[in-house]
Amino acid sequence: MTDRSAHPDRANSRNPRCPTRSEGSARAEARYANPDERKHIASIGRAIMDVAPTHQVRRSCPTSERGCSLACLRPAEPRRSLPLDGLRGFAVLLVVVWHYVACQLDGSMHPFARYTVKLLGTTWGGVDLFFVLSGFLITGILVESRDRKGYVRVFYVRRICRIFPLYYLFVALFWAIVMVAPSFAKANPWLFAKPQHPLVYLGYVQNFGMILRGDFGPAWLGMTWSLALEEQFYLLLPIIVLLVPKRRLPIVFVSLVAIAVGLRCLRPGMAGYLATPSRLDSLLIGSLIALAMRSNVWRERLLRQRRWLVGAFVVCLAALLVLTMMFRHHGDALLHLVLGALFGALLTLCYLEVAPFSLVFRLRPLRYVGQISYGIYMFHQAVNGLLHRLVLDKESPALRTLRDAAVSLLAVAVTVLLASASYYFFEKRFLSIGQRQRYGADSDAAAAV
Repeated sequence: MTDRSAHPDRANSRNPRCPTRSEGSARAEARYANPDERKHIASIGRAIMDVAPTHQVRRSCPTSERGCSLACLRPAEPRRSLPLDGLRGFAVLLVVVWHYVACQLDGSMHPFARYTVKLLGTTWGGVDLFFVLSGFLITGILVESRDRKGYVRVFYVRRICRIFPLYYLFVALFWAIVMVAPSFAKANPWLFAKPQHPLVYLGYVQNFGMILRGDFGPAWLGMTWSLALEEQFYLLLPIIVLLVPKRRLPIVFVSLVAIAVGLRCLRPGMAGYLATPSRLDSLLIGSLIALAMRSNVWRERLLRQRRWLVGAFVVCLAALLVLTMMFRHHGDALLHLVLGALFGALLTLCYLEVAPFSLVFRLRPLRYVGQISYGIYMFHQAVNGLLHRLVLDKESPALRTLRDAAVSLLAVAVTVLLASASYYFFEKRFLSIGQRQRYGADSDAAAAV
């Protein structure tokens, strides 16, 4: 292995701000001889480590001397947790099962169908899992970048590149069909009937329109309420993280969770399910976990007490089954809190790589579904409705015969193919644009240096 000290030009070629070994050693001896200088450098190091967790800091300097400038220290991009990709895939599969099976089975036809509908009665909770994941990931990004240049700009550019292109393409396709082929739209009311005004979808406020109308509107756009809710959350959370001291964030988050549960007690049903203030608990449970994972003390404590975490997961799962048998539905105050706690425990177990949870969600097929989950979420209802109309000449999907089930399975396959094509040939182009946006150096550390 070549010694870099023999090639000072090569050592400096990758990072011109890094001194060579000999220069770094001499400078280190001079600086570390002064006790005040040692304290000053240690305080800067603690400030940097407070912003970026230990497992997310790397030294970009090719030398290994401690005389290297602190400007060579850069927080790394957050490490990608493979089980979280699998969790995202699990979440979208729950949503598909809800729409393709639980909503389409006629429980009055056969006892087996009735019990199946009851068993799958909370698979709509896949959206709650999406919320917990979003709160966890977004809060982690914001907390780590709050003191860095470009905090607001980079965050919103990346969010826009991730969500806007496919969303607006899908909404534009809906309105193009309605205007260009109105007879086809009228013949398929399940997919196209009674949409809200186009500006409502343009501004991501359709969740409040659905509350006022008392329905989700056309199935083509019905699921976009969750995207609207998340976009509204993205407007709120960066302000909270920026203005509230880091040590106070858990108090603020817990308070907002309690307020969300209280609002659902006052207004259950559609308002409790679709209004952003009423759904902050699932999002902020993920945010609280993000804060805990960025504290060495809490992370080690949770690792040591992982049996209690498993126990909490089992208790929440049992509570969910009891509430399901009690016919609690979406919008219920307690049901969403239990779902948030259940998925929060599951996320923590996966992030801490606790077996067997992390092993299950590391499975490659599940991770692949998680990778293309946005496209699956957007396409699955439109594909199901179109195929049932074109193949079986039905106005809306329903599972009553084997032919119905076969068409629904075909819809799953077509949805996965469309989502894969969308991800690799459309979404990734915008994702790469977003990833080219980089946060600047930590303002406090840069000023200290």
